[in-house]
Amino acid sequence: MSSNDDGSRLTFVIPLILLISALLVILLYLFYYSLGDHFAERTALIVQGNALNVSAGQGGAVDDSLEILQVSSQGVAFAGITGITLSADTYSLLEWSVDGFQTGVDIHFIWATQANPANMQKILLKPGNGNNLLDLNEEQSWRGTIAGMGIMVSGRLSNPVVVHRLELQQSNKPGPLALLKRFWNDWTFLEPWSQRSINFIEGMPRKALLTPVPAIALWVGVCFVIYFGLFVTRRVPLTGLPFTLFVLAGWLMLDARWQWNLWHQLESTKIQFSDKTPEEKRLAGEDGGLFQFILDIKKTATDRTNPPLCHQRRSKWRHPILAESGAFSLASA
Repeated sequence: MSSNDDGSRLTFVIPLILLISALLVILLYLFYYSLGDHFAERTALIVQGNALNVSAGQGGAVDDSLEILQVSSQGVAFAGITGITLSADTYSLLEWSVDGFQTGVDIHFIWATQANPANMQKILLKPGNGNNLLDLNEEQSWRGTIAGMGIMVSGRLSNPVVVHRLELQQSNKPGPLALLKRFWNDWTFLEPWSQRSINFIEGMPRKALLTPVPAIALWVGVCFVIYFGLFVTRRVPLTGLPFTLFVLAGWLMLDARWQWNLWHQLESTKIQFSDKTPEEKRLAGEDGGLFQFILDIKKTATDRTNPPLCHQRRSKWRHPILAESGAFSLASA
């Protein structure tokens, strides 16, 4: 066999091996997750009412529940939890326990995805007491990886709204199509920008079924096995070029995925921080709530119309974040 024939054959064989190996890896993953009960430990995510944080309106925890007592000046109250990571395709049943439905008041279940955490989605909960079950598969926006969820109350409250529990359940053991969707969501997962993104990228959601590096390593390994099998049957020559190309293809796949995630992070950072003053950038950051709290304290502490707060134990106010508070003189009181 001439070198020209070998070269033309490899030009056809190498892409074919890459494609066949990718299909085999997907089939191996499907076969693995169809055996046994790999989802037993994550059949439900239960959030008690007292775990929800009120970000607008007034309310507080009562035993295991949350009482929303009053809406904000905009007529709404929000209570939610963030920092979660779950697949919308896997957790599609919502069981909720909320009391306090009343005329003129709407209660919504709200959520946000990791791909677009600033875009809140909602669905109206129908009036009623006790436990209720809602199939979220019918909602077009219940897709991807869920990063936060909670309750929104709108309208004038005559009685408190009591949130006892929110529970997300798996409808059943996922079938092949659901698993393929989950694999795709794991592979196209976009890690949002954070203050540690410059040094570290996780690159996958928590509890991912398809982790990129092992999947690519398996893909390259299957390519090696198939090509070596073709060599044993004397269909292709044994050279280092095909193996180098297999490794290079795997590296390019991982790097392209990382670059794609980086581009989305840059775009989201641009939207979040561009054309803002330094103070607005601090407020838009992850610790924006803490920074706003500090600003509120400084404003109150430097308010001359509030002598009791201005003059109590001045030494405790003299630290960097409240530097202005030390400028007051007790003699002016």
